Amino acid sequence: MHDLCSVETNSTLTAALDLIRRGFKIFPARARDKVPALSGWQEHATTNEDQIREWFSRDGYNIGVKTGRDTGLLVVDIDPKNGGDESWEQLKADLGIADILTLTCRTGGGGRHLYFALPSGLPHRVKGPAPFMGYAGVDIRADGNLVIGPGSVHSNGGRYEFVDPAIPIATVPDVILQNLVPSPGKSVSGAAAGASIPEGSRNTNLHREATRLRLHGLAQDEVLAAINQMNQGRCRPPLPDGEVERLVKSAFDWVPTVIPTTHIEAAEHFGKLIRGYASWVPEEKTWRVFDGRVWQKDITGDVERRIKGWVKLLIEHAEALPDLDLRKSLSKVARRLGQGRDIAAVLNLTKSEPEISWSRTSFDQHADLISVSNGVLRFAASGEIEFRQHRPEDLLTKNLDVEFNAAAEAPTWHRFLTRTFDNDAEMIAFVKRAAGYSMLGEVREQIFFIGYGIGRNGKNTFIDAIAHVLGAYARTVASGSFLKGKSGIRSDIASLAGVRFAYTSEIPEGQSFDAALLKSLTGDAKISARFLFGNEFEFSPTAKHWFVTNYLPEADAEDYGLWRRLIPIPFKIVIPDEETDPLLLDKLRAEAPGILRWLVEGAQDWLKSGIVPPASIRDARQSYRQDVDVLGAFLTEECKQADELQVGASELFQHFRFWTRSQGHPDWSMRKFKENLLRKHFRQRKTNKGQVWHGLRWEPGR
Repeated sequence: MHDLCSVETNSTLTAALDLIRRGFKIFPARARDKVPALSGWQEHATTNEDQIREWFSRDGYNIGVKTGRDTGLLVVDIDPKNGGDESWEQLKADLGIADILTLTCRTGGGGRHLYFALPSGLPHRVKGPAPFMGYAGVDIRADGNLVIGPGSVHSNGGRYEFVDPAIPIATVPDVILQNLVPSPGKSVSGAAAGASIPEGSRNTNLHREATRLRLHGLAQDEVLAAINQMNQGRCRPPLPDGEVERLVKSAFDWVPTVIPTTHIEAAEHFGKLIRGYASWVPEEKTWRVFDGRVWQKDITGDVERRIKGWVKLLIEHAEALPDLDLRKSLSKVARRLGQGRDIAAVLNLTKSEPEISWSRTSFDQHADLISVSNGVLRFAASGEIEFRQHRPEDLLTKNLDVEFNAAAEAPTWHRFLTRTFDNDAEMIAFVKRAAGYSMLGEVREQIFFIGYGIGRNGKNTFIDAIAHVLGAYARTVASGSFLKGKSGIRSDIASLAGVRFAYTSEIPEGQSFDAALLKSLTGDAKISARFLFGNEFEFSPTAKHWFVTNYLPEADAEDYGLWRRLIPIPFKIVIPDEETDPLLLDKLRAEAPGILRWLVEGAQDWLKSGIVPPASIRDARQSYRQDVDVLGAFLTEECKQADELQVGASELFQHFRFWTRSQGHPDWSMRKFKENLLRKHFRQRKTNKGQVWHGLRWEPGR
């Protein structure tokens, strides 16, 4: 054992002398360890040769190398066991760093230390988070840090040694230096520099930066100032001031004060951190996150990135603890939480934490609210509107990606309406109320709309322009969803939760509506549905259904509940070829703010007066009903009607069945035939010859 120590001491002294001749400030570390052997090692680190000989000539120490501004050294610590090799290559690619040739030490544990020279005169401390910029296995050692130098021995017996001692130290790339976190009290204006941050990622980026600054000691007002600067300089568009303040407060709540030692404790802590930002929706089997406006499905894995980032903060916090024993034990615990299966376990347990799991029915419950890109519109029952900021507690999942501007104009849209509806002011006012009503979450009118007409008449352009403005509040639905015979898991119905404007094109000629489904979707009773592979959930209908078709679908003329709901809108004008504008829809989309204003005014008009169909709509409905009245046509063509007349019930039904088949209509049951005759006020009586109908007689071909 003595011989082994002598060999290590001699070789270590040689290495130590080489290091100080390179200008490195060094000090003794415990043998086969990374812990300084001296208290106050930062003050004792030196280049004095006499002191170095005294330290390393007698005991089997490792060599500690001080890093930071006063030594002019920055070391990139690459740990391949944590994916460091791959991360370093990815970091260089992401930051545009060319391959760097610099002095490199191969560590006893199989990693690498890349030595870089720091520029002189830096105005702030240089300290990087672990891992650097979130790249696993890549850490920065600078101010307040140390590395174990060549000539040392790892706990596993592996030696630290330079790969090529002749290679000089390169200057640290500027882009790395720019991404290091400044210390408290110094400028944080660098947060405002960098690429633009688009909608959908503003909250994530600002929160991450705020957490990073807080962890490195900045006061809350300093962090708020930095994040405000970042918000104004990089976010497109900037978040409201109140949202930035909420993010910064959340970042301060994120700072770990304890290191959880079990999955259950970790879930409790992480649940508190994401409360109000993320929620688990069991019916959808997915996370939703608040993006600053609405609660979006977390399709990009933001919650998973959050928990990984939080674990990284725990690791850094543990490694910064002043008590050595506590630092070692809690660092081990924190790093264990960073394993993939442990993260998955904690994330799974977090789903059951208070105010984390929200039923799908908790969302989109405010029929009077609509989210637009620059705020939220609230419609009072009187028709007055309030315009305010987005709030997570509104629990909205849909957003209209258009700014509300009460002064916006839409001249092309108004010309289009005038031409499409042949300058019929009453009809134009009606479709304005109908479209405005369709923007809200109300279904009190219990109606649906059918725009119909053959030819190039503007009906599809009308629907497409409104759907474009309404964004996520609008959804196209396949025509087959509303026809008889559809069965199985109805993901198409489940997808209507929270939708307000549902539109369907081209009902196949001769097809019939599923009347029961339409009544359900236009009523106020809750609907049960589920997505494929999802759990069943209930939701209250909010969608107003618009159909555009060349031919009106078949319908039961005697179904009062259906006809009470049905609003046919005739598109009568056929636009001639010379008036066709292939760019019309693009022009209308460019007027989205003006069309939004028109929709808002339409909603206000509806709130004040109701839907109020004009006479032309009522006439169109009556004509439609007569056209599909199969029984009425049979009675007109095949029967004579008078109070004194009668006919056998069975005989009349057989004649009706023969007639419907000859006309290509589907068969009716005896029960349906009887119910519809009763609705037409005919009376059935029982006689000694059987059941008879009074008030009519079969007289074909009269």
